Amino acid sequence: MKTLLTAIAVLCILASTSIAMPFSDSIPLAENIYGGSRCAPRNANYTISYDSHFGGHWNLTGRRSLNKDGTYTDSFRGTVSDTAVQGTFTRNDFDWLSDSYWLCGHAYKGCSSFSMTVSDGSVTGIATYTP
Repeated sequence: MKTLLTAIAVLCILASTSIAMPFSDSIPLAENIYGGSRCAPRNANYTISYDSHFGGHWNLTGRRSLNKDGTYTDSFRGTVSDTAVQGTFTRNDFDWLSDSYWLCGHAYKGCSSFSMTVSDGSVTGIATYTP
């Protein structure tokens, strides 16, 4: 029973770190995560930083915008320390979790679509989420 409780605690800690990052079966969860947002009004700015096995250290700023159809969009930009990471990435490459949804709702929300371009350490992207 103690082993089971330890395993559950470790999984909970790991799950609480999986925000606003690329993730897949081959990309481990991020570490050293911090960020902030006013969370109101409904269209709000946010900042987030973390360390990922995909790209090294990330510093992102973004804006959450609610759409008329009930979906919302996070647009983000920033930097990544590993300048060897280059390209445009979509859900065909890996998934993405919402920065703003975690910061404001303390829940995980995977994107329905996203596109992110990484070039010479600069990151720009947009991700759409459905309720």
